[in-house]
Amino acid sequence: MSSSLAPEGDLTRPRKRPGIFSSGAMLLTAALLAPGLAHAGTITFCVDKANPMVSTDMAVAQAAAQQAGDVAAFVVRDSLHASSGGDDDGPRGENQKSFQALGRQCDLIMGFPLEDGGGNIPEGMSATQPYARTGFVAVGQGQVSGGFKALLHEGQIGVLSMSPATTYFTIKNVSHEHVYFSNDQLFDAMLNGQVQTALIWRPWLNQELAMHPKAVHVAELNMPYANWNVVALYPQSAQNNATVKAFNAALASLSASHKLGGVVKPYDIPTNNVSGMEE
Repeated sequence: MSSSLAPEGDLTRPRKRPGIFSSGAMLLTAALLAPGLAHAGTITFCVDKANPMVSTDMAVAQAAAQQAGDVAAFVVRDSLHASSGGDDDGPRGENQKSFQALGRQCDLIMGFPLEDGGGNIPEGMSATQPYARTGFVAVGQGQVSGGFKALLHEGQIGVLSMSPATTYFTIKNVSHEHVYFSNDQLFDAMLNGQVQTALIWRPWLNQELAMHPKAVHVAELNMPYANWNVVALYPQSAQNNATVKAFNAALASLSASHKLGGVVKPYDIPTNNVSGMEE
């Protein structure tokens, strides 16, 4: 394992990925009214514009609210410039206070990545039904299919510090691991040939390729903690709240009518200049 950019720190499996809903100031935006819903109720959603899935979160929120006969209003914040920084791997108490504060501001906190089994739900919070599926992917200029062993055979692998990918290496193969401290550094290392493969958070890659298309190969990772559901959070005390029930019912209806996939799809990995996808 190599890293010359900063101290490596603790490379154990993180509680959740960086940059989502750390404490910070919030701004309440105007409700986005759908035609014919002027007299409907309002569902207030917290969204984080530092989250690369924020467009998806807002599109799903609007679609679900409209399906429920309500309108969506948004509390928009930027965890990247929050007073405590954009890293949500801070002290447990600080994280808990942040979610409790958001829960008082909004009916639903959008864009939370939930690991399979739901083990990373913050204390005192509950999760809605998932509305998207994402996770970590392998990206490279060469072949990235064939699984993790094949990636090791291809050469050096870059990972983000404190991400689940750091747990994939053992004493036998740790010489293939290169740790970076931002997605930008990690992606540039792959493009510059410092590593042959980057194991990277898919929503960040989606956003990067949409803004700056590159001819790269991308493959899903069939590895522990690589695949996540995207959900909205709400306080446990609101489990029987009519708003939460309406949101879950709306998601179920949108999914059954195959409309949910259409809402999420525009924010998926662009097909232009991307090859080698393994679903």
